[in-house]
Amino acid sequence: MPAYVGFYYAFGEVEPKESYDEESQKFKDSDAQITDYYKVGTSDIAGNASYDAAAKNWGKNWRMPTPEEVEELLKKCTWKFSSQKNSKGESVGGYAVTCNAKTIFMPAGGYVEGKDTLSKDGGTYWVSQTAQNSAQVGKILDFAESYGADLSFYDWKYGALIRPVQTNENYKMTPKNYGKLIVDGVMYQNTGLVKVVETTAFVKPNSEASDIFKYHNTKLKPYAIGKYEVTQEFYTAVMGTNPSYFVGEEAAKKVADGESQNLRPVESVKWFNAIVFCNELTKKNFGCR
Repeated sequence: MPAYVGFYYAFGEVEPKESYDEESQKFKDSDAQITDYYKVGTSDIAGNASYDAAAKNWGKNWRMPTPEEVEELLKKCTWKFSSQKNSKGESVGGYAVTCNAKTIFMPAGGYVEGKDTLSKDGGTYWVSQTAQNSAQVGKILDFAESYGADLSFYDWKYGALIRPVQTNENYKMTPKNYGKLIVDGVMYQNTGLVKVVETTAFVKPNSEASDIFKYHNTKLKPYAIGKYEVTQEFYTAVMGTNPSYFVGEEAAKKVADGESQNLRPVESVKWFNAIVFCNELTKKNFGCR
């Protein structure tokens, strides 16, 4: 597998190409509604090797940066336009981004339209989300010495750079992952996590507790919780079985227009199997052991 480092990519595509235009564009507006890619919507594609060039070409520990991570760089780090020498000894302009005494360099490589590289004095880097309510616009990190750095938007068809970030096993266990969940490379609808911020809970002891267990407040650290009920489709993807009573052709006949049998909540799940599901989901989606 070639490691395409320093190449330009159309948004959601995992290989570089000769020309970046509507003719070569993999996902077009006419079929965007029916492609698996469009179903991603405004969710993260970071780490999904089907659409994330960093994950596809560098391996599972690499991915595109999320908007939250780019915002953190913009707000908490020092950006200074400078230059560095590349592998050929040539001087390349770009931004040195310094945070916590560590610096990364973001080369100014411009972007590609058709076969032409434009705005070579600035940088255009894909971020891992599409623009909200827009079928063919992806988020980018855009910068130039003349106007600084900020998050912006570009059409999918253009060729832009990707600044990969490395993921360790603990990364996706944090509440930063708000997007649809992925199992074996497939991203599923009606899945995702929401963040529950640190809060204080009032704990009441049961009637049989001794005097040492009194009413008290306790702090709960931030955590993530499922945004939706677990669908039959998603449970089956994780566990390989569907224990639901309401399943099959007869159940499907009773589904209202616009709904899907597979997206109905899974039921008849025993407590032990719910625990096993959570463990399997952690391994399959988050890469933990």
